[in-house]
Amino acid sequence: MSTQKTLKTFNFKRYIRRLLKDIDVAVSTTVMNELNTFIHQVCDYLIPKTVEITDSKTKKTVSSSDLEDAITLYLPGKLEKHANKEGVKAVSRYRNSRREGGEIGERRRLADIVGLHIQPPIIWGMIKMEANKKAVQAVSGYVNIYLTAVIEYLLIEILKLSRNVCKESGKSRISSKHIESAVSNDQELKLLFKLLTDMRAK
Repeated sequence: MSTQKTLKTFNFKRYIRRLLKDIDVAVSTTVMNELNTFIHQVCDYLIPKTVEITDSKTKKTVSSSDLEDAITLYLPGKLEKHANKEGVKAVSRYRNSRREGGEIGERRRLADIVGLHIQPPIIWGMIKMEANKKAVQAVSGYVNIYLTAVIEYLLIEILKLSRNVCKESGKSRISSKHIESAVSNDQELKLLFKLLTDMRAK
């Protein structure tokens, strides 16, 4: 199987499970599949826009500032502000670790260093795959950390709101209906889901 095909169908479920455990949330099997799909959709939505911005600046390297610009332009309302804040925080953690002599040696996971669950190198591969379609030659080592933090922020927002709906209904496990209800009652998430749905329809 080619690297491109592998990344397109990459299964994020083991990373999602780590996140769920960390925030003490249980979900149905269907929701687990939906969250996995959501990660791919966010990548499919933001990565091409980021690379387009890099290309429009006639730059040769995709940077975290290009991703920040894409998020500012294409994520609705306060989601943009908070997403960029989480991205900056994650990159700062990595930079601080480097300054303090931290290494990824002895199989220390990059995700652990920056306080995330999903491994940023997987996201780097997706960005690089898109960059190869343009005149862009390289991908910064920060942009994947930034986007991973953004993805996890969005997942946590959805899960926390859905958990509230789940509790109100007297259930212990989040279902698709709980997510639908939570998203429909949050204007910014509702708009984001619409944007992702419209993207798939094209």
